Amino acid sequence: MKSNQTIKYDSIMVDENGVKTKGRIHVSNVSLSFERKIGLISKKFEPMLKIPIESITSFNKKTYFEISLNYVISDQKVIINIIFNTPAEVIEIIEKINSLKSNLEIKEERNQQLEQDNKINKIDYSTYIYDTSFKILSIISIIFELLKENTNSNWDNVDNEYKKFNELIASLENNNINLVQDSTKIKSALQTRDTEKIFNSMKASIRTLGNVLESEIPYKEWNEYDNSIKPSWNNIQIFYLLTLSLNQAIYFSKLNIDFDKDKTLNNIFKYIPIVNSNFSNIASYDKDEISNKMIKDDPEILKEIITQMSMNLQKNVKELLKQASLLS
Repeated sequence: MKSNQTIKYDSIMVDENGVKTKGRIHVSNVSLSFERKIGLISKKFEPMLKIPIESITSFNKKTYFEISLNYVISDQKVIINIIFNTPAEVIEIIEKINSLKSNLEIKEERNQQLEQDNKINKIDYSTYIYDTSFKILSIISIIFELLKENTNSNWDNVDNEYKKFNELIASLENNNINLVQDSTKIKSALQTRDTEKIFNSMKASIRTLGNVLESEIPYKEWNEYDNSIKPSWNNIQIFYLLTLSLNQAIYFSKLNIDFDKDKTLNNIFKYIPIVNSNFSNIASYDKDEISNKMIKDDPEILKEIITQMSMNLQKNVKELLKQASLLS
């Protein structure tokens, strides 16, 4: 007998609370249905019972010809006895119901596992975003602090900032973000105390960091993970790239590196509308206003913008995680 086959039994007797009714039974993959016969000689039937398979709580063989069936309907427990024509029919329906109940249990276990996996995936994804977000934000800040201290040849401060930088780089390896090679190159450059070599190694790190920010989430299942309340890495990427560009603009402005400064300005103007769109609830950056401040070479005002952006980003991600019940 195939498990997806509907079976039918004619001339069946259903005994419910001592009232016996003659009719026929159909057992499909989803329900057990009983139709009672109308009249003694009529060939007509009318529906009397339809019991979903998942509502059947238990059943047992009473005699060679009879089974007792327990089910729940509208929170009420019901017991009926079904009397068959032959012992073979009793064996067959018991096997059929057992098979259907087993399949339902397997399906339920799979659904529960899927729900659990989705919950874990959601937590892992959001934890990744939260953890990675603020580590990268700290790295951006440290890189430009290193550049400033390097320009002023404050070597003790440079060494201290590099130590923080290296620790963050190491911790990001757990997030599948590898900046170890850049950290090693910066360390080698720092040992020379050659300002230009150090500058070039850090500039290369900025480029690497930009590539990291533009790359995909490192776990394929998260790229396809869709949830309206999860933090969006694509949105945060643009936020970071704008932050990185603003920091670059300050630094290149100080060093009068016009070519890099112009490229950075173009990036800023490109990212601002996207940030405003993706973070409309917390961000509203005026491209013309920032442009005017850039022209005036006012790094202090830009620092204020960067600080505000960092606070906004932290607020936004925390709020999203709260909505996802991942933070108290």
